[in-house]
Amino acid sequence: MGPVVGTEFITSAVAELRFALRSNAEVQANAHLVAAAPDLLAACEAAIVLLNGLGGSDELGDFYAARVDEEVDRLDAAVRKARGET
Repeated sequence: MGPVVGTEFITSAVAELRFALRSNAEVQANAHLVAAAPDLLAACEAAIVLLNGLGGSDELGDFYAARVDEEVDRLDAAVRKARGET
């Protein structure tokens, strides 16, 4: 009969395996985000142009015009952050 493996060792090994798997998934998720970043930035910039054209439209009404302005501000902030301007 071989050596007896203690439960502490097994618990530690399982914890390390879970961490490694989670870390690998996180690394993959980050890699996908980095790969998509140029497309996301371009989409945000295009949305800003489009939404700026809608912001002053009388057809939107005050409520929607204010919402458009808010979303443009959020997009502008995200674009500045992506460019390292904040």
